Order: sequence, then C-alpha cells, then structure tokens
Amino acid sequence: MEHLQPHIHLVEESERLILTVDHANVFDYIEDYLTEECDLEYIQYNNPTATEHRLIFDNRYTFEEIQKALLVLDRREIERVFRQ
Repeated sequence: MEHLQPHIHLVEESERLILTVDHANVFDYIEDYLTEECDLEYIQYNNPTATEHRLIFDNRYTFEEIQKALLVLDRREIERVFRQ
C-alpha cells in the first residue's frame, strides 16, 4: 500500500486499484476531484469501517494514472479539508 497524500492510500490488488481514504470529508473531496476534474470512473465504493472509505477502479487505469492525479493535489488543502 502506498501512502500518496495525507489520509490517502493506493494499492494494486487482483487487477484492481483500491484507493482508501481514512476521513469522510477528505473522501468527499477526493471523490469529487477524481470523478469531476479527472474524469476517472470507479467501479465500486465500499465503507468497511466508520472512518474508512474505498474506491475501486478496474484495469482501465494504471497505478501511475491514479497516482499522478492524486499527487497534483496540494497537501495543505487536503489537511484543511481534514480539519473541517
């Protein structure tokens, strides 16, 4: 699992990419950014715990594509969203 940004982890598993975000506000921010700004479509969402949110992407995207999109984000903005 790669820690890409604060509160955000990405792992490749069984030809899928699993993006895990450990805070609800940060998750909303990331989901909006990836779907609206980057036009990335996930195939599944799950919420295994009260604080853990996951987006699952199929093999249309590479690890590097998702990683590149996330690394563009400003870490300070992510922390600001976290503190809301």
